[in-house]
Amino acid sequence: MSDKVYNPYIPPNEINKQSEFNSLINTNISDYTIEDIFNLLDITIDESSDYDNIIQEINIKINNYIEFFEKSKNKDVVDFFNNIRISLL
Repeated sequence: MSDKVYNPYIPPNEINKQSEFNSLINTNISDYTIEDIFNLLDITIDESSDYDNIIQEINIKINNYIEFFEKSKNKDVVDFFNNIRISLL
């Protein structure tokens, strides 16, 4: 991974411009491992994890991020989360 910030939520008072935000997040999904992606989504998988529940959790979390970034009119990050969904499901 690069040294960019990977947390997709940055409080609005910390970001003044859309371009500043885009420079803080790496939206190249190829730069992430599967572990990185699950950490980003705050999903823990272990031996007792149920496949259907994981799929549901992935969709819920991605939908929430997409909704947030659509409201922020941040197409790059919306596309990033859509790409995550495609790669995981």
